[in-house]
Amino acid sequence: MSLPVLVIIVTLGIAAIVAAVHFSGGSARRVFASKDEAAELFAIDHPDEIVRETWLTKDRSDAFLALSDGRVGIAHAVGAKALTRIPVARDIVSVELGHNGMLSILFRDFTWPGGTFEFDSIDDARSVLERLPLETTDDNDG
Repeated sequence: MSLPVLVIIVTLGIAAIVAAVHFSGGSARRVFASKDEAAELFAIDHPDEIVRETWLTKDRSDAFLALSDGRVGIAHAVGAKALTRIPVARDIVSVELGHNGMLSILFRDFTWPGGTFEFDSIDDARSVLERLPLETTDDNDG
């Protein structure tokens, strides 16, 4: 078989696989229908955690969950699946609260570096910010 024919066959095969995944729903992005759905999904990965309160982002692809011990959990849509985590202070590089309910979080983890999350209100963004485990520095040399 000639090289050009082989290249065409391989290219068509890859295109067919990509199309099959796409049309079977593999490229659909998860959206949390409710706060309860986000909490239930989080509980699959963290069954011992008790969720006290949940905040969804405006696009409903991220959920921040207040846990019973004061920590915060996160459920983040990755395609049709979701990534969950409970960050600790050393995981967070920076946090910035913007206007109109925007909260930017940068994580040290290269698999999910964070992002900018838009909430329904500035109060929701502040509530999440208050629960994030941020390192504090003591500037007093005294």
